[in-house]
Amino acid sequence: MKGTTAVRLGELYQWLLQEGIAADPRSREEVEALLAARKKAVTGSMDKATRLADDGQWDNPYGDTRILYGEADREVRRVLAGIDIDGAELLLADRWRERGKPIDLVIAHHPAGRALVQLHQVMKVQEDLLAAAGIPINVAEAIMADRIEEVRRSLLPSNHQKVVDLARLLDIPFLCVHSPADNKVQRYLSEYLTADRIGPEKTRTVRDIVDALLDLPEFQLAAGHGVTPQVIAGKNDDRAGKIYIKMNGGTSGPEQSIEALVKAGVGTMVCMHLPESQRKKAAEAKLRVVIAGHMACDSLGMNLLLDGLERQGVEVLSCAGLLRYQRDSA
Repeated sequence: MKGTTAVRLGELYQWLLQEGIAADPRSREEVEALLAARKKAVTGSMDKATRLADDGQWDNPYGDTRILYGEADREVRRVLAGIDIDGAELLLADRWRERGKPIDLVIAHHPAGRALVQLHQVMKVQEDLLAAAGIPINVAEAIMADRIEEVRRSLLPSNHQKVVDLARLLDIPFLCVHSPADNKVQRYLSEYLTADRIGPEKTRTVRDIVDALLDLPEFQLAAGHGVTPQVIAGKNDDRAGKIYIKMNGGTSGPEQSIEALVKAGVGTMVCMHLPESQRKKAAEAKLRVVIAGHMACDSLGMNLLLDGLERQGVEVLSCAGLLRYQRDSA
């Protein structure tokens, strides 16, 4: 492939993990301490199920990010990346291979296989987000505990390996990168939605937040498909006050977090998505909520990673809801 450089799959994977750690709201030392504690708990466990289910990836703090199929020494020159990858995208990759345009790796954002089973593991970072918003850490830990268990149980019946099995049968390397991309968008928007851009806390409005989001390319691309940031609790002209940005941590947080955020002085929450029950709670508590847009936010995080892959010489093709925008060539 002209103009491309081969990267080993294992090296690419490790680079993605390091990018996620660098953008994590927690310090590297905190992340490494969590890894060490998890390793100690699993390797020291006498529980047969715990030991059998362990894959020994002690350098990866993100259970929702894994090489799902493929050997670490495979060469990668061209990738097909998307938000939700299923059989259709893998068959597309196989079809391109038949046409002489090989896809060396398919990258999904949303987890599958083992990574989906382990989604609940990454939710603890929400405790740190809530604490940073002013909620005491003991309260944050308490309200997250039940929610983490709820998510763990909800994923048990899923057919986790379905799409992974197809990748194996087609011999197409397949990985998913969830938390590292979400960490990227969490950091990006936290550094973007500042007083310099949306005005001081006392005077900025919810509309200022929405307008600022719509200045970003991914949100403009989503708007072209009819999807824009939505104010689902409160009104555009309401004053926004203190903002809580929630983009990482696996999935939506607990219902109890709404009341806790209001008590901590938060006026507006900006997130990818929110269950209807929490929307109602927010409306009752007078917490403004801006749904920034799931695909736009996921695409922003993925694009920040994919730009880095392109800098390494890997060709990137997009599909499956990924709103591709290349910042490096802008």
